[in-house]
Amino acid sequence: MTAAGDPPPMTPPTRRSLLKIVLPVALGLLLLGGAVARGFYVETHKVAHAGMAPTLSLGDRIFVRKDAYGKGRGPARGDIIVFRDPEHPDRDSIDRVIGLPGDTITVQDGAAFINGWRIPTCVAGLADVDSGEGPRAGFAVLELIGDATYLVFRDPPKHSHGEEAEEHPPRGQNEGPFTVPNNEVFVLGDNREHSDDSRYWSEGRGKGVPVDQIRGRATTVWMSQKTRRLALSKPGSNLTAAPQCPEGFLAATCEAIGRCLSIRPPPEQMSPPAPSQSAAPTEPR
Repeated sequence: MTAAGDPPPMTPPTRRSLLKIVLPVALGLLLLGGAVARGFYVETHKVAHAGMAPTLSLGDRIFVRKDAYGKGRGPARGDIIVFRDPEHPDRDSIDRVIGLPGDTITVQDGAAFINGWRIPTCVAGLADVDSGEGPRAGFAVLELIGDATYLVFRDPPKHSHGEEAEEHPPRGQNEGPFTVPNNEVFVLGDNREHSDDSRYWSEGRGKGVPVDQIRGRATTVWMSQKTRRLALSKPGSNLTAAPQCPEGFLAATCEAIGRCLSIRPPPEQMSPPAPSQSAAPTEPR
């Protein structure tokens, strides 16, 4: 019973009518907000090569923050960036920043050096990754630069009689030195022996990524598709945080990754020395 002058109670048809109005408006605002965010702050990128395995795999779709750099903020060592490929300007590529302007980078027996300082590593153990042609066996190794920690994949070493060792990370050819010019960064892929990166550009002489060609910083995996199935373990993976054990890794390797992270020294002990010389001038293009 209602008092005189009170509005009549809302009937089910009225509720349905209200929902028909509210839901489309709410959905429209959500889509509009997403479009604005994509246009100004975030874009998506599909991983089209295996050079960043095991961190990123073929078929991964990631969010890229377009506003990560600029206004005095530049890439940091350890960042994963999406950029215009210097060798193929019509396409985007993705790699990890290792060197900043003025740094001298060398890769000796598979270990990366910045200004003569070897990037600290922690060997986690045996692992398999998909390098685009099916599973490949090798080693999972953590590298530590500043406050960044990430997994790299290394091929096993070859003995003189052709057998692959199983106790130690591999030894490869020496590469460099490469000095990073002004306004560029030097990038390497996490799939260290199977990555087309700064070491091999400019006909093998080495080349950096111009900062103004960086599209943004990769932050999150939002979907991962493995051939004809969806990989459910990767969506939501934070690419700026400490690495999680990838799907399919051996339990012993996963445990070793956890131990490596638990004994990680503080970031101030994981930073390379400053360059001994000023950055080389940018070559004319």
